[in-house]
Amino acid sequence: MARYKGWTLPKYKTAAKLQAKVDEYFVKEDKPTISGMALFLGYLDRQSIYDLLKLNDDRSCIIRQAVAKIESFFERKMTESGNVSGPMFWLKCHSNAKNIGKHWCDRQDIDITTGGEKINPMQVIVNSNEIKNALNKAVEDADANNQGI
Repeated sequence: MARYKGWTLPKYKTAAKLQAKVDEYFVKEDKPTISGMALFLGYLDRQSIYDLLKLNDDRSCIIRQAVAKIESFFERKMTESGNVSGPMFWLKCHSNAKNIGKHWCDRQDIDITTGGEKINPMQVIVNSNEIKNALNKAVEDADANNQGI
């Protein structure tokens, strides 16, 4: 058993043992999820699955293939069912490598103006007399323009 942030998790000594347990999950579960697979494997939560993906060994290859099977399940759900919003949400959250291991979200942050630089808000300070004078001038100009009509 390995210690993981205060929790005890099963450590699969061989990739073959992990593969057998993953295969067992897919046989028993007709609606697979990453969280469900994590719990079935004896891990604390889906973050453990994402942590396994970072190992870059045989175990991470097994987990990567299992996640691909789950993605395939949700892709099929989009083509089979009339309601695609749930599967679409799941795929949005998992289709990008930057999203792996992040919390559920349906948001895109796109910076098309600053190249990553922070934008300092522009502050305009105008006193009420300036506004009053500008409005009076605009009214006078409008009156002057209308007199020739």
